[in-house]
Amino acid sequence: MPFHGEVVWERVGIVAIGSGNRVYLLDIHTGDLRREVEAPSLIGHLSMAGQAHDELLLILGWTDVHPIESDLSTRWIARHIAVDGLYVRTLT
Repeated sequence: MPFHGEVVWERVGIVAIGSGNRVYLLDIHTGDLRREVEAPSLIGHLSMAGQAHDELLLILGWTDVHPIESDLSTRWIARHIAVDGLYVRTLT
């Protein structure tokens, strides 16, 4: 579903909920907002990537990729890599 997504990141203890161009990172136990991320483009999909010691939350927009580190900081932003949405099925 475009402009909407959710993922549970158990190791970090958050639930990521995306809508429109914002992703809310909520504490899995208390529901407290730990970070709000404004994505570069509308949310298309949220996905986990990497190994347990180097996991990333990928915020996939219509044109951009916005990976989030386990400390909830932004690793980098790749802009304009698509024109009609991004989706990751699996990463190894």
